[in-house]
This record gives sequence, C-alpha cells and structure tokens, in this order.
Amino acid sequence: MMSSPEIWERFDTPRKVRVKTKKCIEERWKDTTKECEIWVSGRDREEDVSFDIRIYTNDPKKVPGFAEQLLDLAEASGTKVYDLSLELRESQVSDEEAHKKDIVTVERTYDEQQTLLVNRAKADERVRQALAEGAKNVVVFADINLLCEMDSEVARKVIGEAIADDFETTVNWLVKMIERIKNRGLATKVIGYELWRNLDRLEIYEVDADGDDVCVWLGYPAK
Repeated sequence: MMSSPEIWERFDTPRKVRVKTKKCIEERWKDTTKECEIWVSGRDREEDVSFDIRIYTNDPKKVPGFAEQLLDLAEASGTKVYDLSLELRESQVSDEEAHKKDIVTVERTYDEQQTLLVNRAKADERVRQALAEGAKNVVVFADINLLCEMDSEVARKVIGEAIADDFETTVNWLVKMIERIKNRGLATKVIGYELWRNLDRLEIYEVDADGDDVCVWLGYPAK
C-alpha cells in the first residue's frame, strides 16, 4: 500500500479538493498502482449516525472527480465531514469488499445478536439487581455497522456504511444516502448488505434502570 498526502483540510471547497487530488495523483500514481480507494467519513449529528463512503477505481483520471463528488455529496447532505482521503494500492483490495446479503437476512441476524446481548446483559450484577427490584425488560444498545455494496458504471465498486445504535435508524439513513449516491451517477444499484459487530469484544459500560426497562449500553474497550 502506498499512502498519499492529505487531499482535504477543513474549509476546503470540493473544487479545491479536486485540484489537490489531481496534483497528488500526478505525483504518486506509479506503474505498480493497481487501485485507488477514495473515502469520505463524517457524522449526521441530527440523526446521530456516523458514515463512511468509499469508491474504488483503477483509473487515475477519475480520482480527482470522485474526491470532489464525495465531499460535495457529504456536505450537501448536511453532515459534518471528519475526513476525506485516499490510498494508492498495489493490489485490488476492493475484491475483499463483498457484501451480498439481502436486508431481510441482515435484520434476522440483528435480531439474533440482540437476543444474545440481552442474555449476556442479564448476567451483569447491576441488571440482575434492577430486575429483582421490579424492572421487566432489558433493552440493549450497541453500535451497528451496516455496510452496502453498490454496482457502478464509473467505478470498480462503491461501498456505503452507516453506524448507529438503532437498527431502523441505521437502515433508513443508509437507504437515503444510497439514493443520493445513485442520483449522482456514482452507483447504479445495490448488490447487497452486511451487518458487522464484534460481539466478543463488546463490553457493558452503562446500565440505567427506568421504570419497567433496564437500558444497557455496550461498546468496545479503548485500545
């Protein structure tokens, strides 16, 4: 992997990003470069959803335009942009990005995971105490990483990802972003979805008993 310098700084316009990216590609793209990954990440603070959009291409001429469009797409959606960057790679890493499940299968997997997390939470002393004192329901919250693979006529692959702790919110937000991506001509259709959570690493960090409900928040330990 060949890393590239910053192509975006706060307050950079999409047009400026295009110019900086073009210069970067002219300087860094080599005969051994097989693929470029361009991504934008940020957060919709109103919906409380984090996101990541990645475009893969093996055409250096398209990279500046993709960078410009990704920034413009994120800003036009009213989100806070945290990062816009790219990496030049000597292999086609997009082949490893395969998300082909239908949304019904993904939702079934989510429900199964929630059941496992509820059962795990019930073993926590704080939760057991709340249930003993009259609480009836255990409700768990843990971030959901929902990925979507999209077919494209202009790029090798487009991947969208939304992260939130509510399944319906995550799905609805990602579906809206997919439509914006398609309307920009960056993708043509959805290939499939993937739900990612590392259940083995999730740890309880907060428990709050409120009436009939015991709310349990889980997260990943700091590295």
